[in-house]
Amino acid sequence: MKTMKEVMKVKKRNGNKRRLALGIFCGCLLVLSCVFVAYAGNGPTTAEKKIVKIQKTPSKAKTAKHKKIGKEEVKAIQKALNSKGFRLVIDGVIGKHTRTAIKIFQKRNGLKVTGRPDKQTLARLGVK
Repeated sequence: MKTMKEVMKVKKRNGNKRRLALGIFCGCLLVLSCVFVAYAGNGPTTAEKKIVKIQKTPSKAKTAKHKKIGKEEVKAIQKALNSKGFRLVIDGVIGKHTRTAIKIFQKRNGLKVTGRPDKQTLARLGVK
């Protein structure tokens, strides 16, 4: 027959093993959930996927379809976009942020999303 101390030691050892196993299990779950959230949270939205799809669409001809826009006209476009709620640096350069703002503006206004300041976009913006 075991004494009470011996029984308690065995229970304590088993309890420590259970706690250790539970800790490892919970740790693994935590790591996996963080990895899942990291991958799920950084994926593009449906609208962004459409914009990317539009960007990847090859143009039919690389001719002078789009007229050359001067620095002053680009500044006017950036000012107009800022008046519509965007936060662009007015530098006269159509960079990544300006092009993205144009795409979002075109999408919101039901225009063809090109990312370029075409005639319809300029008219909606109120630029020349």
